[in-house]
Amino acid sequence: MGKEREIKLRIEDLPGLRRRLAKLGARVVRPRLHERNALFDTAEGLLARREQLLRIRTEVPVSRGGKHVLRTVVTFKRPVVTSRAGENRERHKVREEIEMEVSDAKALATIFEGLGMNRWFQYEKFRTTFGLRASNAWAVGLLIELDETPIGVFLELEGPASAIDRAAKALGFEKQDYIRKTFSHEDYELISLTGNLTLREQKPYIHVHASLGNSKFEVFGGHLFEAVVAVTVEVTLIEMGFMPTRQLDKSIGLSVICGVQ
Repeated sequence: MGKEREIKLRIEDLPGLRRRLAKLGARVVRPRLHERNALFDTAEGLLARREQLLRIRTEVPVSRGGKHVLRTVVTFKRPVVTSRAGENRERHKVREEIEMEVSDAKALATIFEGLGMNRWFQYEKFRTTFGLRASNAWAVGLLIELDETPIGVFLELEGPASAIDRAAKALGFEKQDYIRKTFSHEDYELISLTGNLTLREQKPYIHVHASLGNSKFEVFGGHLFEAVVAVTVEVTLIEMGFMPTRQLDKSIGLSVICGVQ
């Protein structure tokens, strides 16, 4: 049983990121793959309530000329047990992970379904994995994974805590950019949604806060980066008559509204 430590970063400027990766000396260690992922849970959502994940992932090489062959992996993840129940002050997302390769994804899915599991969510993405040269002793065990998804482009950094932080900073990110919490294991009610649409570096920039409620009457609030609407959602947009812009304030490390375009 291993321990997975990771963060995700939203990528707004993919060409810029590629330039920074090249400057850092990152090289492709696993060429671009097409991933098909299926998540399983009981009808009662038992795994979700325990913050556990059961997944079958099939990886298909994008380039048929490569040496990589089709690969299927089953993964089980669960929260790391801390000294105090419900407490985890990690700045990274840390989970226990069990992973193994299997030869027949369809057969394994049939077994899960026969045991009462439902294939409750499926998603696809393209992933390219980078690594740093062995001469970078600080980066031993670090994986840099570029994910192209239907809801945006993300960078995942996985490995030792110090290596994650150092690589993120070298790529132009701060700790407040880390995405650690994911609400994806059950349906949530959107209680409130407020924010604004501005321009940052001549591109639309959405800054949104949301409150979400679950079936246990618990409410979570914070920045909303992306979401999938299950049925319908009503959003009211109020036109301001002008387009405000944002610029990075280096003294606080945030992009703030500074003018009108």
